[in-house]
Amino acid sequence: MVIFDTNILIELYRGNLVVKEEVQQIKSNVFYISSITAAEFMVGAKNKADLK
Repeated sequence: MVIFDTNILIELYRGNLVVKEEVQQIKSNVFYISSITAAEFMVGAKNKADLK
């Protein structure tokens, strides 16, 4: 099981290639985030376009 924290999601959203390559190295097809991480990510969205 792999669970991501907010910082990983933010870096993936920003297009950080180093983080993307590291995530691609993980041998799992299933990734999780906590409800707290989901809330942090949604609150951090600057506008409706970011939220989508």
